[in-house]
Amino acid sequence: MNHNNINEAIQILEKAREHPIAYIGGKTPDLALAFLNGFNICLTMTENLGFEQKDTRNAIARSQGLQSTSHSRDLRKQGFSEQEIIEKLFTLEIEAWRQLLKENEG
Repeated sequence: MNHNNINEAIQILEKAREHPIAYIGGKTPDLALAFLNGFNICLTMTENLGFEQKDTRNAIARSQGLQSTSHSRDLRKQGFSEQEIIEKLFTLEIEAWRQLLKENEG
């Protein structure tokens, strides 16, 4: 795993979380999910990670009470606004990448 690439990816995700319209073109969870899915596919293929990132993200989501495969649906049911859902989706991704870095240090 190239730690520099992952750190750069985390920086991009942090910027996208702060300025979603500039990165995803709107303020809907569906646009955020499309961006994140494409982003993750590119990065996991580049880093040859397979499903490690997805598994880590889902474990983090479960620890926060999100059970379904659609985290945005769970958040909507919990009463989060569209903007809050977008922020939470990006936060989950950032936490997952940070966790992968931590697990692979050495």
